[in-house]
Amino acid sequence: MDPWVGVVVVAASIGAIAHLALRRKGNPVRSVEHPFFSRLWLWPPGSHTRWEAEIDGSAPGREEPVGVHAETVHAQAASDVPKEAEIAFCERLLANPHGFFALSELANDRDVRTLVGSDLRHDWRETASLDGFSVPLDGDRTNPWGATFLCAATGYHLNIRFERGTPRLESVDR
Repeated sequence: MDPWVGVVVVAASIGAIAHLALRRKGNPVRSVEHPFFSRLWLWPPGSHTRWEAEIDGSAPGREEPVGVHAETVHAQAASDVPKEAEIAFCERLLANPHGFFALSELANDRDVRTLVGSDLRHDWRETASLDGFSVPLDGDRTNPWGATFLCAATGYHLNIRFERGTPRLESVDR
């Protein structure tokens, strides 16, 4: 092999590694301490969200953490950390997730009953547990946001989208 080919390959490899390392240092996701969230990650401007978090032991009947993320991006908020109104939204939701979601509006959906294997009007609290949710702009539940419930018996995730406070089944994933 020509020695120049080896030099070019080594130089290209070093350049690629340096490029990736410098690009990652530009706007990394930051993990920060927070008094409410068990874990909080702040995303850089231009990302899909301002922040993501996990909350341990927050959903009844669930040992795994509940995932949370902001519906807003940096252009919609002056701060990358969660606002007081966003934290208050989380506190209200977690205090009574079943009443907060008013899933009774979806309980009559034949497809939902078939997927979860039961009649949600009578026993959905035993059938589905909160898996994660998004926090709407300014913590105002009339703004768009979503929630995911896990049906442990069937393994299905019910993804519910809220628009102007009204729930609709967005998707079902397995």
